[in-house]
Amino acid sequence: MVKSKFIEIIKTFSPAELKEFRDFIRSPFFNSNKKVIKLFEIVRKYAPQYISPQLLKENLFKKLYPGKNYNDVVMRILISDSMRLGEEFLAYSRFISEPMEEKVLLLKQFSERNLNSLFDSALKRTELKLRSSNISSELYFLDRMFIERQKTEHNIKLDRQKLNGESLRKNGEYLVSFFLISLINIAHDLHVHKDLYNLQSDTNVVDKFMSSFDMQSFMSFLDKSSFKYKNTLGIYYNMLMADLNIENDDYYDGFKKIFTENVNEFSFDEKYDLYLKLESIIIQKIERGNKDYYNDLFGIYVELIKNKIYKTSGDSYMRLEMFRNIFFTAMTVGKINWAEKFISEYINELAPEFRTNMLNQSLAYVNFVKKNFEKSLEYISRVNFNLFVQKADVKIMMLEIYYELKMYEAAYSLMDSFQKFVVKNKNLSGLFKKRYIEFVSVYRLLLNKKSDTVPVSVDEIELKVLNSRRALSKGWLLEKMKEFYK
Repeated sequence: MVKSKFIEIIKTFSPAELKEFRDFIRSPFFNSNKKVIKLFEIVRKYAPQYISPQLLKENLFKKLYPGKNYNDVVMRILISDSMRLGEEFLAYSRFISEPMEEKVLLLKQFSERNLNSLFDSALKRTELKLRSSNISSELYFLDRMFIERQKTEHNIKLDRQKLNGESLRKNGEYLVSFFLISLINIAHDLHVHKDLYNLQSDTNVVDKFMSSFDMQSFMSFLDKSSFKYKNTLGIYYNMLMADLNIENDDYYDGFKKIFTENVNEFSFDEKYDLYLKLESIIIQKIERGNKDYYNDLFGIYVELIKNKIYKTSGDSYMRLEMFRNIFFTAMTVGKINWAEKFISEYINELAPEFRTNMLNQSLAYVNFVKKNFEKSLEYISRVNFNLFVQKADVKIMMLEIYYELKMYEAAYSLMDSFQKFVVKNKNLSGLFKKRYIEFVSVYRLLLNKKSDTVPVSVDEIELKVLNSRRALSKGWLLEKMKEFYK
């Protein structure tokens, strides 16, 4: 029972959800087996870890059936019933959290039961809610399409086909909007996977469709039309084209301009998602050598912090990657005071298991930039490698600190172990492996020159630095190279 799938499900429940699930299984509508209720009452006492010998099936059976011999079949049935109720609760919880799905099904029921006046009043309420709501994703258009379709089907049922002209037109518009936004999002994600994970595909239907469809002509048509959602489609179109044509600033500028002008048309989570896509495009531009875009990236992060859009509405904590990117970008553009304030005000926005390590890494970097190398080493040494997901970041910083403190023996040892870590790590994408290896390659030359261990010419180092386009910490590498010219 300790490794039961039922326990896996309830371990994800918040205290409020545990209470709701308790009410759920105690309802005769969902469950009539009182032993299932008793089983849950026993198990929930061991929340949130659910680790105890008392959760073994034999011990649970003794509490459920005192004085009886253990029966594995009975326990398996009870656990299976509990698992089924857990699944049903998850589905039910998700359903009631999506009110539009409920409203569409309710309209369908009213129509099928000939409750026409109830259908009309429910339709008015639903349409009013849709008109007053912001765009939450492509599913917003799918919801609107389903409402128009339900209206059309109801009119046909009542022999009022002549009223369907407007609904049919809207139905088509919403379908096209849903399809294009969904397709553009998928094309964007495929492009990211190709770049980061070397995704290969012999038959890519999405790419073929995108190359066959004259989207530019379609967008030009929309631009001249009175279509209500042309700016929305324009945002996604420019986002995709900016992603596919990363050197072309026109699409990037178009995406940024239309999005910022219409940002309030979107729901909180859709704003978050679009900001992340804008962030992704800027980072790609930076990685191709245009460091001026760091200011754009910092501006995006300032907006995210200002408007509290640094996590989705469903997340309790800020993602570690988001915190890292905001902090390091602020440091890169020289906003050290801003970065220090960000650390103190937002470190507790991270999940508890990340806070201490990220705090130590951040303070290590602040002190490194301030050239307090001993203090920086003190902070970075406090990072627990076994728990921290950003091992590579920390090791690179340690290599830089060792270099600055002339701790050559430690630097060579760490450099060799780091290179092995990168080569053998299956979780690193090909792109990041290349960036780490390029860093190590240049670092080795710098270290050889600095320590006089191996003869190295400055010209050799310069050539290596210039050819390492995507090496991490390239600014630091360039700075160390220039020191040899002094």
